[in-house]
Amino acid sequence: MALLNLKKVKPGMELAEDLVSHLGVLLLKKGRKLTDKNILLLEAWGITEINIVGEEESEPQQEALVSEAMSRQIAVIDKELDYKFSRFPASDELMLQLKNSVRKMKIEELKVK
Repeated sequence: MALLNLKKVKPGMELAEDLVSHLGVLLLKKGRKLTDKNILLLEAWGITEINIVGEEESEPQQEALVSEAMSRQIAVIDKELDYKFSRFPASDELMLQLKNSVRKMKIEELKVK
């Protein structure tokens, strides 16, 4: 059994426990094989994580490693942009907006890779 982010859940996966909404409404019973419709229902109820039968427990560890690597790459991007924009005064709004736009673009490029 493993706790999975709903975005990683696929049709055919089996629930490891009953799924209850924050209002106490039973949404799906333990053992239920998920369908696309079930997944959409869970999204509508604001469910973000569910326990799935047979999935590896290492998922959170892998996500933590990816998150840590991403943080390091973002720090490198920030350092590079700080250097490139250091000759402009901090009060220059246009340059600050440009720097932030470039930062966002570079981070989006990381996510695509």
